Amino acid sequence: MTWVRDCGKCMTVHGVKCKVAGKKHIGQTQQQKKKRTQQHNNETRRMFRDGESHDSYSKHFFKQFDHEPSLKQLRKITEHETTWQGNPISIMKTFGTLHCTLCMKERCEITKAKLEKNNQIANSCNEIHGACRHKPRFHRFACKCSSADEPPKVKRVNMPSGKKKGKKRFSTDSVETTGSNHSILSPSDSFSACSTRKRNRRKKFFDSCQKNLPIRLEKFHVCQFD
Repeated sequence: MTWVRDCGKCMTVHGVKCKVAGKKHIGQTQQQKKKRTQQHNNETRRMFRDGESHDSYSKHFFKQFDHEPSLKQLRKITEHETTWQGNPISIMKTFGTLHCTLCMKERCEITKAKLEKNNQIANSCNEIHGACRHKPRFHRFACKCSSADEPPKVKRVNMPSGKKKGKKRFSTDSVETTGSNHSILSPSDSFSACSTRKRNRRKKFFDSCQKNLPIRLEKFHVCQFD
Protein backbone atom coordinates (compact mmCIF):
# COMPACT_ATOMS: atom_id res chain seq x y z
CA MET A 1 0.00 0.00 0.00
CA THR A 2 2.91 2.36 0.64
CA TRP A 3 4.10 1.95 -2.95
CA VAL A 4 0.68 2.79 -4.39
CA ARG A 5 0.44 5.87 -2.17
CA ASP A 6 3.98 7.20 -2.82
CA CYS A 7 4.50 6.27 -6.47
CA GLY A 8 3.36 9.66 -7.78
CA LYS A 9 5.65 11.76 -5.57
CA CYS A 10 8.52 13.76 -7.06
CA MET A 11 11.64 15.42 -5.59
CA THR A 12 12.14 12.51 -3.21
CA VAL A 13 14.95 10.57 -1.55
CA HIS A 14 13.84 6.94 -1.43
CA GLY A 15 15.17 3.53 -0.50
CA VAL A 16 14.74 0.22 -2.34
CA LYS A 17 15.40 -2.96 -0.35
CA CYS A 18 16.26 -6.26 -2.05
CA LYS A 19 14.41 -9.18 -0.49
CA VAL A 20 16.90 -11.73 -1.82
CA ALA A 21 20.23 -10.26 -0.65
CA GLY A 22 18.85 -8.01 2.10
CA LYS A 23 20.74 -4.98 0.79
CA LYS A 24 19.28 -1.51 0.44
CA HIS A 25 19.82 1.03 -2.33
CA ILE A 26 19.25 4.73 -1.59
CA GLY A 27 18.47 7.02 -4.48
CA GLN A 28 16.88 10.33 -5.38
CA THR A 29 14.82 11.60 -8.28
CA GLN A 30 13.32 14.83 -9.49
CA GLN A 31 10.63 13.02 -11.48
CA GLN A 32 7.91 10.69 -10.25
CA LYS A 33 9.09 7.78 -8.15
CA LYS A 34 7.27 5.20 -10.26
CA LYS A 35 8.82 6.54 -13.47
CA ARG A 36 12.34 6.42 -12.03
CA THR A 37 11.85 2.84 -10.80
CA GLN A 38 10.74 1.77 -14.28
CA GLN A 39 13.92 3.27 -15.70
CA HIS A 40 16.02 1.29 -13.19
CA ASN A 41 14.23 -1.93 -14.11
CA ASN A 42 14.69 -1.34 -17.84
CA GLU A 43 18.41 -0.68 -17.32
CA THR A 44 18.72 -3.97 -15.38
CA ARG A 45 17.06 -5.90 -18.20
CA ARG A 46 19.21 -4.12 -20.79
CA MET A 47 22.36 -5.39 -19.07
CA PHE A 48 21.43 -8.95 -20.07
CA ARG A 49 21.19 -7.90 -23.73
CA ASP A 50 24.06 -5.42 -24.15
CA GLY A 51 26.27 -6.23 -21.17
CA GLU A 52 26.79 -2.54 -20.37
CA SER A 53 26.70 -1.52 -16.71
CA HIS A 54 24.73 1.59 -15.79
CA ASP A 55 24.57 2.33 -12.05
CA SER A 56 24.81 0.52 -8.71
CA TYR A 57 21.08 -0.31 -8.72
CA SER A 58 21.20 -2.23 -12.01
CA LYS A 59 24.52 -3.88 -11.07
CA HIS A 60 23.09 -5.27 -7.84
CA PHE A 61 19.85 -6.65 -9.28
CA PHE A 62 21.72 -8.00 -12.30
CA LYS A 63 23.56 -10.40 -9.96
CA GLN A 64 20.30 -11.74 -8.50
CA PHE A 65 19.14 -13.41 -11.75
CA ASP A 66 20.67 -15.92 -14.14
CA HIS A 67 18.48 -14.84 -17.06
CA GLU A 68 16.68 -11.69 -18.17
CA PRO A 69 13.89 -11.10 -15.62
CA SER A 70 10.49 -9.64 -16.33
CA LEU A 71 9.24 -6.43 -14.76
CA LYS A 72 6.92 -8.45 -12.55
CA GLN A 73 9.83 -10.49 -11.17
CA LEU A 74 11.81 -7.35 -10.40
CA ARG A 75 8.85 -5.84 -8.53
CA LYS A 76 8.42 -8.96 -6.40
CA ILE A 77 11.91 -8.85 -4.88
CA THR A 78 11.87 -5.13 -4.01
CA GLU A 79 10.42 -3.05 -1.17
CA HIS A 80 10.12 0.73 -1.54
CA GLU A 81 10.04 3.51 1.02
CA THR A 82 10.25 7.31 0.84
CA THR A 83 12.60 8.86 3.39
CA TRP A 84 12.36 12.53 2.38
CA GLN A 85 10.37 14.77 0.04
CA GLY A 86 11.06 18.43 -0.74
CA ASN A 87 9.31 21.38 -2.30
CA PRO A 88 9.84 21.34 -6.11
CA ILE A 89 9.96 25.14 -6.49
CA SER A 90 12.60 25.79 -3.83
CA ILE A 91 14.73 22.74 -4.74
CA MET A 92 14.92 23.57 -8.46
CA LYS A 93 16.72 26.83 -7.62
CA THR A 94 19.73 24.85 -6.35
CA PHE A 95 20.00 22.44 -9.31
CA GLY A 96 23.38 22.28 -11.03
CA THR A 97 25.22 23.91 -8.09
CA LEU A 98 27.55 22.58 -5.39
CA HIS A 99 24.86 22.94 -2.74
CA CYS A 100 22.05 21.06 -4.53
CA THR A 101 19.47 20.22 -1.86
CA LEU A 102 18.36 16.92 -3.41
CA CYS A 103 21.92 15.64 -3.84
CA MET A 104 22.94 16.68 -0.32
CA LYS A 105 19.94 14.87 1.22
CA GLU A 106 20.85 11.72 -0.69
CA ARG A 107 24.49 11.92 0.41
CA CYS A 108 23.45 12.34 4.04
CA GLU A 109 21.19 9.28 3.86
CA ILE A 110 23.88 7.14 2.17
CA THR A 111 26.56 8.21 4.66
CA LYS A 112 24.28 7.59 7.62
CA ALA A 113 23.35 4.11 6.34
CA LYS A 114 27.00 3.22 5.61
CA LEU A 115 28.03 4.15 9.14
CA GLU A 116 25.26 2.00 10.64
CA LYS A 117 25.27 -0.96 8.22
CA ASN A 118 28.16 -0.83 5.81
CA ASN A 119 27.65 -4.28 4.25
CA GLN A 120 23.92 -3.80 3.74
CA ILE A 121 24.17 -0.83 1.34
CA ALA A 122 24.27 -1.33 -2.45
CA ASN A 123 25.36 2.22 -3.26
CA SER A 124 28.83 3.05 -4.59
CA CYS A 125 31.19 5.81 -3.43
CA ASN A 126 30.69 7.73 -6.68
CA GLU A 127 27.17 8.61 -5.59
CA ILE A 128 28.59 10.44 -2.57
CA HIS A 129 31.42 12.30 -4.30
CA GLY A 130 29.78 12.76 -7.72
CA ALA A 131 28.61 16.08 -9.16
CA CYS A 132 25.00 17.20 -9.48
CA ARG A 133 23.34 16.07 -12.72
CA HIS A 134 19.95 17.71 -12.22
CA LYS A 135 18.48 20.22 -14.65
CA PRO A 136 15.65 22.68 -13.95
CA ARG A 137 12.34 21.37 -15.22
CA PHE A 138 8.75 22.59 -15.02
CA HIS A 139 6.54 20.25 -12.99
CA ARG A 140 2.92 20.47 -14.04
CA PHE A 141 0.07 19.58 -11.70
CA ALA A 142 -2.73 19.99 -14.24
CA CYS A 143 -5.40 17.73 -12.78
CA LYS A 144 -5.93 15.29 -9.95
CA CYS A 145 -6.44 11.68 -11.01
CA SER A 146 -7.94 9.06 -8.72
CA SER A 147 -5.56 6.29 -9.85
CA ALA A 148 -1.81 6.84 -9.66
CA ASP A 149 -1.07 3.79 -11.80
CA GLU A 150 -2.60 5.32 -14.94
CA PRO A 151 -2.01 9.10 -15.03
CA PRO A 152 -3.85 11.04 -17.73
CA LYS A 153 -1.95 11.72 -20.91
CA VAL A 154 -1.43 15.38 -21.69
CA LYS A 155 -1.97 16.24 -25.34
CA ARG A 156 0.67 18.46 -26.84
CA VAL A 157 -0.18 20.80 -29.66
CA ASN A 158 2.50 21.11 -32.30
CA MET A 159 2.44 24.34 -34.23
CA PRO A 160 2.87 23.93 -38.01
CA SER A 161 6.33 24.91 -39.09
CA GLY A 162 6.07 26.75 -42.39
CA LYS A 163 8.91 27.74 -44.65
CA LYS A 164 10.15 31.25 -44.27
CA LYS A 165 9.46 33.30 -47.36
CA GLY A 166 12.21 35.58 -48.47
CA LYS A 167 11.53 39.29 -48.77
CA LYS A 168 11.10 40.64 -52.28
CA ARG A 169 12.65 43.98 -52.92
CA PHE A 170 11.74 46.59 -55.47
CA SER A 171 14.08 46.64 -58.46
CA THR A 172 14.91 49.67 -60.55
CA ASP A 173 14.34 47.64 -63.74
CA SER A 174 10.58 47.97 -63.30
CA VAL A 175 10.69 51.77 -63.90
CA GLU A 176 10.30 52.92 -67.48
CA THR A 177 10.50 56.46 -68.81
CA THR A 178 9.22 56.68 -72.39
CA GLY A 179 8.97 60.12 -73.98
CA SER A 180 7.00 62.72 -72.09
CA ASN A 181 4.73 60.21 -70.31
CA HIS A 182 6.60 58.92 -67.28
CA SER A 183 4.88 55.81 -65.95
CA ILE A 184 5.66 53.11 -63.38
CA LEU A 185 4.68 49.47 -63.79
CA SER A 186 2.02 48.02 -61.51
CA PRO A 187 3.52 46.29 -58.44
CA SER A 188 0.92 43.49 -58.31
CA ASP A 189 3.20 41.03 -60.14
CA SER A 190 6.33 41.59 -58.06
CA PHE A 191 4.60 41.76 -54.69
CA SER A 192 1.88 39.13 -55.01
CA ALA A 193 3.29 37.01 -52.17
CA CYS A 194 3.49 39.89 -49.67
CA SER A 195 0.90 40.64 -47.07
CA THR A 196 -1.84 43.17 -47.71
CA ARG A 197 -0.39 45.64 -45.25
CA LYS A 198 3.03 45.67 -46.91
CA ARG A 199 1.39 45.82 -50.32
CA ASN A 200 -0.60 48.90 -49.38
CA ARG A 201 2.49 50.64 -48.07
CA ARG A 202 4.41 49.95 -51.25
CA LYS A 203 1.52 51.11 -53.42
CA LYS A 204 1.54 54.43 -51.59
CA PHE A 205 5.27 54.65 -52.20
CA PHE A 206 4.82 54.00 -55.93
CA ASP A 207 2.05 56.57 -56.18
CA SER A 208 4.22 59.22 -54.56
CA CYS A 209 7.09 58.34 -56.88
CA GLN A 210 4.82 58.55 -59.90
CA LYS A 211 3.66 62.06 -58.93
CA ASN A 212 7.10 63.40 -58.07
CA LEU A 213 9.06 61.81 -60.92
CA PRO A 214 8.03 64.32 -63.70
CA ILE A 215 8.79 67.29 -61.41
CA ARG A 216 12.23 65.93 -60.66
CA LEU A 217 12.96 65.29 -64.34
CA GLU A 218 11.91 68.87 -65.26
CA LYS A 219 14.22 70.29 -62.62
CA PHE A 220 16.99 68.09 -63.97
CA HIS A 221 16.48 69.38 -67.53
CA VAL A 222 16.39 73.00 -66.37
CA CYS A 223 19.63 72.60 -64.43
CA GLN A 224 21.26 70.89 -67.40
CA PHE A 225 20.36 73.69 -69.88
CA ASP A 226 21.43 76.44 -67.47
